[in-house]
Amino acid sequence: MLHGFQLWVNLPASEKMCPPFYQDLSPAQLAEASLSSAGSRVRVIAGNASGLGGPLRDRPTDPSLMTLDLEDDAPFELELPAGHTAFAFVYRGSADLGAEGATTKVSEGTLAVLDAGNRLRVRAPERPAGVLIAAGRPLHEPIVQRGPFVMSTDEEIERAFADYRAGVLDRG
Repeated sequence: MLHGFQLWVNLPASEKMCPPFYQDLSPAQLAEASLSSAGSRVRVIAGNASGLGGPLRDRPTDPSLMTLDLEDDAPFELELPAGHTAFAFVYRGSADLGAEGATTKVSEGTLAVLDAGNRLRVRAPERPAGVLIAAGRPLHEPIVQRGPFVMSTDEEIERAFADYRAGVLDRG
């Protein structure tokens, strides 16, 4: 089965009107490591895990993004950057998420917003499981969203629509 994820990184207000940038990453570009002899793997897209650094371009929110394919119940542990907001999406099977001794079972198709804390533990006792993990530094800035645009003010949203109508956003 094929799984695809499209995630957008929010930018601080000072960078919202920068030229558009899209980074398409093929599977061969991702940092990947085996986690067990049973075939469990981690693929790091952004940030660091298991001694691997992801290829995603540095962003002001310092994102961490990875997928886990868990084929046994060996725990995967990850140090998340202090102060980051994080979530995990279980896209296959189910997984136990949380800190050691305080885990919650998360079922397929469920997104779990993680509590504050630096250590995340993921286990798949009812294997196999697939988990997407994302974390980033909160910007603590206002957000205005209309259609496909996310800006910081109503005026910026109106400018984005005007730029789109004028064909300005088609350049990159």
